[in-house]
Amino acid sequence: MEIRNNKIQYIIIILTFLLVQIPFLDSVKRIIVDECSYMNVAYNFSIGNGFKDTSMGGEVYCFLYPFLMGIFFYVFGTTLYVARFVSLIAGIISILGLLSILDLLKVNNRAKFISALLFIFSYNYFLIFRFARPEAWVFVFFIWVTYFQIKYWYNKKNIYLFLSGLLSGVSILFHPWGFSFALLFGVYLIIISANQKSIKPVLFYLSGTVPFLFLLFFNAMVVNGVSLADFIIKFKDRSTVSGGGAGYLERVKESFLGLFVRYGLMSGRFYIVLLQAIIAFWGLFFYKKNKNIFRVSILQLSLFIITIVFYSGGGMEYMLHFLFAFSFINIALLINENISKYHFNKIFLVLITIFFLNNVLGVFLVEKADYKNPYSEVSKNIQPNIPKSSVVLSPIEFWLPCKESEFYNSNSIWSFKKYKKISDLLNSGNLDYIINTDGIAVSQTEENINAINKYISEKGHLIYSLQTNNLGKISIYKVK
Repeated sequence: MEIRNNKIQYIIIILTFLLVQIPFLDSVKRIIVDECSYMNVAYNFSIGNGFKDTSMGGEVYCFLYPFLMGIFFYVFGTTLYVARFVSLIAGIISILGLLSILDLLKVNNRAKFISALLFIFSYNYFLIFRFARPEAWVFVFFIWVTYFQIKYWYNKKNIYLFLSGLLSGVSILFHPWGFSFALLFGVYLIIISANQKSIKPVLFYLSGTVPFLFLLFFNAMVVNGVSLADFIIKFKDRSTVSGGGAGYLERVKESFLGLFVRYGLMSGRFYIVLLQAIIAFWGLFFYKKNKNIFRVSILQLSLFIITIVFYSGGGMEYMLHFLFAFSFINIALLINENISKYHFNKIFLVLITIFFLNNVLGVFLVEKADYKNPYSEVSKNIQPNIPKSSVVLSPIEFWLPCKESEFYNSNSIWSFKKYKKISDLLNSGNLDYIINTDGIAVSQTEENINAINKYISEKGHLIYSLQTNNLGKISIYKVK
C-alpha cells in the first residue's frame, strides 16, 4: 500500500466518509429486494445451512459475498445494520485503494483530497457502499486491480500482474460482473504482451484469474448441479448477445437508452455523467503531455465499449460503478497537472464544484426523504408476532423479522419452493400468517393479489398493525 505521507489527511477523509454513511445506516435508503436475498443466503450460511436462498430460491453461484456477510452475522447477529456495515468496510478499503493509486501516481495532497472528497460524496458510491449488495466488494477488487496494473507501469514486475489476476478472479466469486474488468485488463495485457513480444504478462495475469473461474464453474455445475449450457444461458440472457445476431444493434440501443431512465440521467444525474464523459475524452489529448492521464482515459473508454457491446439492463448500470472510478483518478491527475505546470484552470474548477454540489444535494435529498422509520425498529415490532417455524406469506422486504419461519413472498421463484404457485400455498391449509402493506409495490399478478385478499377476508384475523412513513401501513393477519 502506497499510503505514506500526511496520515492526518487520510484519517480526515475516512472520518468524513463514515460521517456521511454511518448515521441512519438502516433507514437510508429503504431496504430493497436484493438485500433480503443476499442476507438470506448469508444467514443460512451463518447457522450452518450452507449457501441456500430460501427467501426467493435459486442457485447461488458466487458465494464469497454471503460467506463474508455470514461471518459478520455469526459474530454480530443478523440485522440490516450489520449487513450494510459490511459494505461500509468495502467503502473504506476502496478509498484507501484510490489514495494508494494517487500516491503511486505522485499526485499532490491538495489534488488527492479534492478527488477523495468528490468520491465520498458521489451519489453513485454513496449508494453502493450503503446497500447490502456485492457491488461494493466487487469495486474493492476493481480499485486494487487498477492499483497493481499501475504499479506494473512503473516497475514492470510480473508479480503485480499475477496479483491483478488474482484479485480479478476473486471478484468474480463475489459477483459475475467482476468478469468485465477481468476482461478489460486481460485484453489490455494481450496488447502489452504483443508489444513486448512476450507471452509472460498474459500468463502471469491468467495464472491468478483462471483458478477462480474454474472454482465458479465447479460450484455451479458440481455443487448446484447446473449444466454448462444452462449456466451460460443464465448470464447470456443478461447480455446484449442474447437472442443471437438478429437485432443485436437494436438491443444495444435499447439497453443504452434504457440506462438514462433507470439511472435518472434525464434529470439531476445527467450532469454527473456529462462531466465523467468530458474527463474521459479530455484525457485523450494528454497523449504527449501526461501518459498517465491518457492511459487512464483509454482504460475508461475501453471499459465503456465493453459495457455497450456485452451488457444490457441492470448489467450496464452496474458497470457505471467501475467506469466512474477512472474519472476520480483523472480528476486528481488533471488538478495536479494544472497546479504544478500552469495557472489553475478556472473552468475545470467550476465544473468539479458544480459536480460536487450536485452530488451533495443528491445525498442530502435522499437522506432527508428516506430518514423516517429505521428498519431495525420495524423489524423489532414485527418479529414478536411471528412464531418460529410459522408458514408466512409476505413482501420479501419483511424477510428479516421472519427469518426463522417458512417464508414465501411475491418474488419467490416457485420452482424452487415446496408449493409451485401461490394458489397451491393458499389451498394447502398450512399457511399461518400473511403480512400486508400498502407502502410496497409487490410484483404480483392481479389474480394473485385478488386471491390473497380473498383469503384474508375469509380467514384472516388482524393481530397487529404498524403505520410507517416509508413502508406504509403494515398489517399482520393470522390465517390459521
